[in-house]
Amino acid sequence: MDKTKKDSEILTHQKRITEMIYSIDNLIFLKKIEDYIEIPYRLAKKEKED
Repeated sequence: MDKTKKDSEILTHQKRITEMIYSIDNLIFLKKIEDYIEIPYRLAKKEKED
């Protein structure tokens, strides 16, 4: 019983860690998309000002 409970807790922590890693990956992905969109926009804006 004790070992089963401990294994269950370990699995719960592993699941949480996996979810955290996925959310971090998603944030990085969104940041890359944001940069990909924003950089050409800034360049175009800068050229307009010049």
